[in-house]
Amino acid sequence: MGFAQDFEDAGAIITLIGLLPAAFIVLAMTRNMTNPEYDMTAAFSAGMESIVQALVPAIGLTLVLAAAIFLIQVGSGGR
Repeated sequence: MGFAQDFEDAGAIITLIGLLPAAFIVLAMTRNMTNPEYDMTAAFSAGMESIVQALVPAIGLTLVLAAAIFLIQVGSGGR
């Protein structure tokens, strides 16, 4: 595998980590569905914003993580 594959892997890892807050927001929304004082609109807005932020590429972080993955592979002999 080369650096291009490492770059793709890094992007996937960052996206998965970025989607974790959205999962917690969905959990909070489902637990508070019967609570009349819970602001479901604000929670939905925050959830959508976290999903969008997770899908927007963080190019600097992706490059750093890809370089780390690549160097780990080179150091371990490509196993």
